[in-house]
Amino acid sequence: MCNNQREFLHIASMKWIIIKNRPLGGTVEFNGESYRKSGPFLAQELSKARTLNSYGFPAPIVIEETADYFVEKSLKGVKLANLIETEPADLAIFSGVLTKLLNSQLSYIVDRNFDEVKKGIHLDNVLLENPELVQDTALNSCISKLERRLELVPWSLCHGDLSPTNLFSDGIIDWEFSFSGPVAYDVLALPFTQYLYNSNSIQPIRNTYLLELVKAVSNSFGCNNLVNFQTDFIFMKALFYLSHMKEAAQQKPEKQDLWKKRKKILKSIIEVYGSDQIINEKFLQSN
Repeated sequence: MCNNQREFLHIASMKWIIIKNRPLGGTVEFNGESYRKSGPFLAQELSKARTLNSYGFPAPIVIEETADYFVEKSLKGVKLANLIETEPADLAIFSGVLTKLLNSQLSYIVDRNFDEVKKGIHLDNVLLENPELVQDTALNSCISKLERRLELVPWSLCHGDLSPTNLFSDGIIDWEFSFSGPVAYDVLALPFTQYLYNSNSIQPIRNTYLLELVKAVSNSFGCNNLVNFQTDFIFMKALFYLSHMKEAAQQKPEKQDLWKKRKKILKSIIEVYGSDQIINEKFLQSN
């Protein structure tokens, strides 16, 4: 019996426990070794998982597929969120995963389609839940600027929701929000997750380290301008974090303040981005 067969039989014999009911239907189950995922968009999700595995993205490996679910092997490494509760983390242990992500993106270039970015950051939902933004000329101007700017960078498959909670030293989980978008979006927006998510329980992620990492990897591909788009990526992430907040606040009234906070941050970012200024930690700390 080969190793893969032994692993399959071992996993099949373990008890599955539901750990998450998915918003759009289906579940995520865990058996101590692997995750089993089901839902109405299983075919699309599985297709994406195959692409991630085929092109070497640092995503969990699919080890079983059926018509009703697929199984991914669990990651065993250190989670970034566990390291930055009390002090800034040493990002060196995550450099291999982030380098692999960037290498995979720069090796898997796709056509630019701004509609995909709008879907990926859930722009329609942001405007639906915050109708006062629909006629906001400053926001519309910033979105037009973003579309123009993103024509200047290569595109690939973005994770979409990279944060300290899904970044491990041996890979990245939670790819359900992935979309076609600008290379390095995930990595360059990561240092600002704390401010945009409005979590005071974690320490800042060292931005200079990630800037140097992106420079080193992208330069090896002859693409030396990616770090110049960090402010664009922060604007994208601020929109993404405002999405579905009205729905969350309706379900949990205590999230009302968080919804207001994220909207305030976005409006401040619109003002800065629209005037061609740089968004940095000091700016976000003041908001």
